[in-house]
Amino acid sequence: QQKLSRPDVAPQAATCAELQGMLARGRKEYVALVRGEWTGERRRIIDAPLRVDGTYRAAETTFELLATQPEPRASLVIARPSTGRTHQIRRHAFRVGHPVLGDTEHGDTVENRWWREHRGLGRLALHCVSLDLGPRPSKPEERVSVAAPLPDDLRVVLEAETALWKTAVLEDPRLDLAPIDSREGSWGPRRRHREGEEAP
Repeated sequence: QQKLSRPDVAPQAATCAELQGMLARGRKEYVALVRGEWTGERRRIIDAPLRVDGTYRAAETTFELLATQPEPRASLVIARPSTGRTHQIRRHAFRVGHPVLGDTEHGDTVENRWWREHRGLGRLALHCVSLDLGPRPSKPEERVSVAAPLPDDLRVVLEAETALWKTAVLEDPRLDLAPIDSREGSWGPRRRHREGEEAP
């Protein structure tokens, strides 16, 4: 029986391990549409342990207000978790009285239903907008930083709240990043070009 050698396996495994470590240490930022008008300090640090597998573990999340509105009562915030506990942002948001809209586990059922029926929000209004993994340990000169444009189904809901959206974009222009996808078979520039539209 011939034994096949895979010289590429070890480098791939090393790269995966390196990326796992970078993800654990990386700085993540999420945009969240939460219930209610945000009052008081624009920036709040929530340092509150969360129960994970029966044990309370340290957990810290920083919330920073982008925009708020009185009707329908809602606020758009940036959330920066310093730890990575299960549903950490959602649980901390609920703790401060501003649950993430669309959250069926830690949210407000009545508010979720209203936003679903009147604004078409059929998903969790939480999205990782940026991920900074820092320099690669194996190649310190290479820094990995990724920006993730809002998905269409969330963007449509936010843009419909005109004043809220405009104020939030002025505070953080990353929210208005256009989707970028140049893979074959996608809705990216190549697909649009094939269908006769002008590619960017």
